Amino acid sequence: MATLRRKSNGRYYIDCIVDGRRVRRSLRTRELALALERFAEFDKVLMPASDSEEARCCTLARVGRWYVETHLAGGEESATRRARAAWQSLVDWCRARHVTVMSDLSADHMLAWYVWMVGKGQGHVVAAARVACIKSGVRAAVGAGLLDADPVEMWPRVGGKQGVLESFAAAQLRTVLDAVRRYAPEVYPVVLFLSATAWRISDVLLLHHEQVDAFGQLSGAGWRRTRRGSWCSLSASVGISASRVGFQGNLPFRKRPKVPPVWQNPCPSLQTPCVCRVLAA
Repeated sequence: MATLRRKSNGRYYIDCIVDGRRVRRSLRTRELALALERFAEFDKVLMPASDSEEARCCTLARVGRWYVETHLAGGEESATRRARAAWQSLVDWCRARHVTVMSDLSADHMLAWYVWMVGKGQGHVVAAARVACIKSGVRAAVGAGLLDADPVEMWPRVGGKQGVLESFAAAQLRTVLDAVRRYAPEVYPVVLFLSATAWRISDVLLLHHEQVDAFGQLSGAGWRRTRRGSWCSLSASVGISASRVGFQGNLPFRKRPKVPPVWQNPCPSLQTPCVCRVLAA
């Protein structure tokens, strides 16, 4: 694999790995067009044919080897060692699942690989660092022209300090709901709704009155903040019946609530306030 690079003085040179040895060859020009012409000739004639054929097939092993042996060459030895271990782990894991090409590597594979590493006893910090190393390698390959598209934006974000999510057991959930109903009855419908739907609190905070129809169905899933900080409407409808989430008496929006909403989260992009207590009895 050969890479076209530029020196600090403006001259272009070829950076490549030949027979496991790093070779740098100057192209003796500052003109990009001439450098590209000489680079194409070098890649076609002087580089081994097997290397060119392998470069055209963007396999995981090829991208990982390029990232470790070429992109990180000359850097810190510890960083190179960690990158080699991360790519070797991913390549072995994917090969066992018949995933060898970069185009077949999906977000589900990356999440499953992360969970597999944690399940094998790797710490969350180590597993997250390996995922970050793979992301850096893919982005470097995209910048070098080895890959046409950058799939990293679609991959899950994992953090080193996050723990494994645990669910309430049935008895524990009943204990929590009974305690909330006894000591905080004004927020009990909201907590019950969260336990029945697995919604996030931020999603419930953005519900509107008009999103509950006359039959107690949630006709829209509200608004939520995207990763970039903007607001968007959730496309899927929920369709949770009034009886399932524990409505008592009249529906909450047929008349004005006697108690004002417990929480309000004003949305700058929306005209109406976002009321959390949408299920208050």
